[in-house]
Amino acid sequence: MLVKHEFSAHGKHHLEVKGNKLICKISGAWNLEQAQNFVKDLKATINQYQLDARHQWVRVVDMREWELSTPDAQQCINNYLKWEQSKNCIQRYYYGCNRIQKILISEKYQMFGRLTFINVISNDDKYLTRLYA
Repeated sequence: MLVKHEFSAHGKHHLEVKGNKLICKISGAWNLEQAQNFVKDLKATINQYQLDARHQWVRVVDMREWELSTPDAQQCINNYLKWEQSKNCIQRYYYGCNRIQKILISEKYQMFGRLTFINVISNDDKYLTRLYA
């Protein structure tokens, strides 16, 4: 008999929309259940704010407190990125990544393009002006 194990979500996220920016603050070590919660909340937020219908938008991910994830969580995010491609997201910014995170994100998500690592929030980028204001 095959038994399905259900686990509690490990890790946290917070989403906020500011203009054309979907800001995601993530933390902890993620498992599949957390990734599924994150994707569900991302899709609901994108639909609620009609980001795909209004105009081009960007997603900014604050990675300073993230501690990596399980392979099945990464696959869940990959599946989401395929969906996001069709929703008018023109750029993804990853803020505060350490060296290991940059390598993993580049390897796992490079096929989706449009990703930029940033170490400083700069007012020079028209998409990031007053990001946390």
